[in-house]
Amino acid sequence: MDMNRKGEQLLFTESLKSDEILQCLDIVDKQMIVSVTDSNGIIQIVSDAFCEISGYTREELIGQAQNIVRHPDTSPDTFEELWKTIQDGKQWQGELKNRKKDGHSYWVITTIFPRFTSDNTIVGYVSIRQDITSSKELLEQEEIFKEQSKNASMGEMIGLIAHQWMQPLSVISITTANAEIEMTLDGIKEKNIKKTFERINKSVNYLAKTVNDFRNFFKVDNNKISVSIEELLKYSIDIINPIIQEKRINLIFDSSIIENKGNSNIITASRNDLVQVILNIIKNSSDALLSNRIKNPYIEIKLNKKENMFVLEFSDNAGGIPEEYISYIFNNNFSTKGEQGTGLGLYMSKMITEKRLKGSLEVHNNKDGACFHVILPMAS
Repeated sequence: MDMNRKGEQLLFTESLKSDEILQCLDIVDKQMIVSVTDSNGIIQIVSDAFCEISGYTREELIGQAQNIVRHPDTSPDTFEELWKTIQDGKQWQGELKNRKKDGHSYWVITTIFPRFTSDNTIVGYVSIRQDITSSKELLEQEEIFKEQSKNASMGEMIGLIAHQWMQPLSVISITTANAEIEMTLDGIKEKNIKKTFERINKSVNYLAKTVNDFRNFFKVDNNKISVSIEELLKYSIDIINPIIQEKRINLIFDSSIIENKGNSNIITASRNDLVQVILNIIKNSSDALLSNRIKNPYIEIKLNKKENMFVLEFSDNAGGIPEEYISYIFNNNFSTKGEQGTGLGLYMSKMITEKRLKGSLEVHNNKDGACFHVILPMAS
């Protein structure tokens, strides 16, 4: 410590009255999670805050090794690196998962620094911690929501695969049955053989394309690339359009405003992030249209530009979101579908749009129904 700084501390300490010093120490004791150990990590001093968060009394802690609160989930490599750092006379800082006396866990940001004698010999260590359990639990909860959303999306995608496979499989079945009948009764003609195989080949190619599309969708892909937003839109529509058509919903896609010149329609994203958002919004609209039994139902998708942003607009004629619900529509576990809804689709769509795509997701009602805006930055 330089002499000027040391002098400032002495002046500050001398200016405090003894009762003020005691008051400061009392605040530190109650509010800061502090422990002091000897050079072997044996606890010598603990604050009240340390006792409160760990569930141990002061008597139970003093004389015990600091690892009395060590959680078994923490990697041995972490503690090896920690000890190497502080034994080298350096400060260590990081997040640690600790265990309370009752077995429950808590998270802390920990700073540990050595205590030295006048000849620079390490005589012990001081550990100061900050409780971050609440923020860690929120992050863990978000990961759970992500996994639930992924599983829900998987279920929906598997349903889409089943629907998309039904027609070509039926075509193959009927075609082969007809060919078998012809062979049995009259003997199949050469021109009919060619026609039969053409129909079967067309259906098989469609099945192969479907498998490839869904394999790409389920592929873990966290790599951000430069990709055409129009390409991702068309890809998403190709995936979901068959089931939308089966529900007799008219899916309208208008991208006339996009000029396909150079990098005019490029974003930076992982492919599946935006695809999942698009599918969630279209699925939400289709559910509303069917639930409300709308005549001549439609979902219209428009792709616009506004300054340096793309605006994906999804609108339907399902009657809109009730005003008392619209401010909660992106909350997790909130659903207007009763027991049939998880409330995860739109919540995760908003999280993906904001956190991974660095954009925003908004909703309002127009004269016919709900209108969602996915606003994304253009690639720089």
